[in-house]
Amino acid sequence: MTEKFYKLPADIAARKDFNCSDKIVYAVIISHLRKNSFCWPGKRTLMRETGLASKTVCDSIHRLEETGLLVVERPGNGKSNHYKSGSESEPVQRVNRFRNDTTTGSGSEPEAVQRLNQNRKKKRIEADANSFANTMTREATLEEAVLL
Repeated sequence: MTEKFYKLPADIAARKDFNCSDKIVYAVIISHLRKNSFCWPGKRTLMRETGLASKTVCDSIHRLEETGLLVVERPGNGKSNHYKSGSESEPVQRVNRFRNDTTTGSGSEPEAVQRLNQNRKKKRIEADANSFANTMTREATLEEAVLL
């Protein structure tokens, strides 16, 4: 059995206005896109590939359409919808990992990353303070030993 993987653009993954099911449906739909940027997976196909219920898939498609990420053409008569990637998505920023800045865009990090970095800085400062206190205690103990 071969495993199938889906790509999800980082800017879509970081969006807080989408829930998990929206992101999963989007990733599956864009994996079906052809060279002409159209695809037509049926609802059953989307349900099978996402593991989501029919209503959840339909709700996600409507939300993606409302935000402009997907353009949906509904031919009706029991035929599958045609999907095209919308133009509302901003390009993913390229990050220079060696110099903590971005090569495009505003350069701000997602809020979760900022919180994580702040927590790491706090822990590092606390560790440095503890290390300094331990060093001072050891030096004071050595001075007392020398004086005796």
